[in-house]
Amino acid sequence: MLDECEAQVKGFKGAQHKKFPTHAQALEYIGQGISSEPAPYTKPIPSPPIATAQPRTNRKISPALSAAESLAVKEGYTVSPEGFLVVYCDGSSLGNGKQGAKAGLGVFWGMDGEAERKNLAEALPGVLQTNNRGELLAIIRAIEEHPHPDLPLEIRTDSQYSISCMTQYLPKWLRNDFVTSTGEPVKNRDLLIHLLALMNRMGTTRIRLKHVKGHAGHEGNEMADRLANMGAAMPHPPDRINWLTLKDANESAHEAWREKHGSASAATKNDNVQTTAVGDLSIEIEVDPDWMMTEEEMKELDETQAF
Repeated sequence: MLDECEAQVKGFKGAQHKKFPTHAQALEYIGQGISSEPAPYTKPIPSPPIATAQPRTNRKISPALSAAESLAVKEGYTVSPEGFLVVYCDGSSLGNGKQGAKAGLGVFWGMDGEAERKNLAEALPGVLQTNNRGELLAIIRAIEEHPHPDLPLEIRTDSQYSISCMTQYLPKWLRNDFVTSTGEPVKNRDLLIHLLALMNRMGTTRIRLKHVKGHAGHEGNEMADRLANMGAAMPHPPDRINWLTLKDANESAHEAWREKHGSASAATKNDNVQTTAVGDLSIEIEVDPDWMMTEEEMKELDETQAF
């Protein structure tokens, strides 16, 4: 038995082993008296969540904006160094492109407080259950639920399709009445027009679409993906009937834009942020321009999701 004890402590600095005739004497030796009661259970303290944003102390901002940012951070939201309220959006479709597919959306605002309570996991309404529609509706729901309209909104998404639609092709589709160069109706026209109308209704509030790489271990994107998968597993409601229209999107402003710009591109670049004019609306995008999809690539992607 003594040899067995020695084997258990061998290699540990300062370890000792000793044989005792009774259990009470062994406990007395290690300073526990003769009591054999187990130590009370203490619940482990969980590690704090990984911080998603660092406090900013060197940026020059107005007192009103500083107060708005401070309130948002206090409520658990993330504010970018440029002063944008950050939200992550994602879509998911179980069985994408197949009969019986079920899609959902995820909107992730934060891990704590009011931000955590604003997180969304919803089923995609309607008959068409594709990943692309889930991605677009996630962005729509983020704008509809924007908790601090006095702050600009930065929508982070891994959806190449959504960003390409809203910044590269929407001006062209407006000129062509949402018909592609091949004469076919633009896919997901209802969601795109609704999204445009929402952006116009935000007035002077800036919106930036920022690409993040999917499934790369980024906490916000991973959480949005998890919420989207949860939404896809929920019962699916019928289609919404309150989609906004081109009239709601300030069609007169679009007409004025057409007259001013004609068929010319209305995109400008400033460092790594590209701004596209759509009507009287400016949509910002932070992404490598080489990453944008061609119209042929978008058509191919839509066809793989049809059923």
